[in-house]
Amino acid sequence: MDIFIKSFNRPYYLERCILSVKRFVEGDYTIKILDDGTPSKYLEKIRDHHPDVQFCLSGLYRQKAKAIEAHIKENVPFNLFSIPVELWVNEISKASEVFLLLEDDIWLTRHLDLAKTNRDFEQNKLAILKLFWAGNAKLIEGKKKRLNSEIEEVNPQINLLTKALVKNTCKVRDLFNRANLLNSTSYFSVYSLYTVASAFFQKAYWLYIWQNAGHKVDESRQLLNAIRWKELHPKMKYSKMLQEITKTSFITSATNNFPEIPIDIMRVNYHLNELWLKGELNSEENMPGDFELGYISVLLSKLQDPLCKPEDWLNWVECFKNQYRKVGCVVE
Repeated sequence: MDIFIKSFNRPYYLERCILSVKRFVEGDYTIKILDDGTPSKYLEKIRDHHPDVQFCLSGLYRQKAKAIEAHIKENVPFNLFSIPVELWVNEISKASEVFLLLEDDIWLTRHLDLAKTNRDFEQNKLAILKLFWAGNAKLIEGKKKRLNSEIEEVNPQINLLTKALVKNTCKVRDLFNRANLLNSTSYFSVYSLYTVASAFFQKAYWLYIWQNAGHKVDESRQLLNAIRWKELHPKMKYSKMLQEITKTSFITSATNNFPEIPIDIMRVNYHLNELWLKGELNSEENMPGDFELGYISVLLSKLQDPLCKPEDWLNWVECFKNQYRKVGCVVE
């Protein structure tokens, strides 16, 4: 089975993800990193430590790596926010019929048997098997049916209004927007069919979801394709583990900043990347939880960088976490 890890400029998390796969995954697999700009010196360390891992680089890899360097050294604003859909589609089109998709800031916390997962997909006609939903019941909404001791089917009841909102039928979504009635939870039930990562996918299903995708994040397009697939394949099932078996970071982000907080999160990542490169940041610190806030705060306090003060970073963390809490996610 292929295990894909989407990656961008956080090698200290990327290695954490790789190590968790090697610790918890049982079976025959190949790890493939889909990287979109992580500077080469960091990828070289990953290669040295994990020579069995394969790397696939995006078409804008060099341009983004140079833009990161220009931002750090010359304070040039980073504005290359396109997503590498072409890379993802090209590599996944060559993948195993069932594959696992992770991101660099996601790591496994419990055992996974790939042979069993393949059997589950074949015997139950699964399109997706979710490993994570951040404790948010809205993301796994639907009628539940136990399939075996570890997984259950989720059959969401997607009503006509939800379909109309996703499809923008008669411009109903535009009308809801103008009336300030639309928010991020308005069609959460559709997310029972879909997730960006932290899941096993049937290859044909994933490729259908991402057909005709652009280079900017537009989840409504993927949700619409998920609904259409369900209509075209009524016998396919959508499933989840009984318990979440991955975690993700809520204490850093690749590029997210808040205007009211004087911190540059890309500089934070640069410093943490450099500390990891020099062996001064341990990728496995506090696993299976996230890095301890105190651990990162101490590292940042030693830098004396006015754009990476630990107190500002802690404020940033709370703002970042609150975005997810507001939509029903359970954030530690």
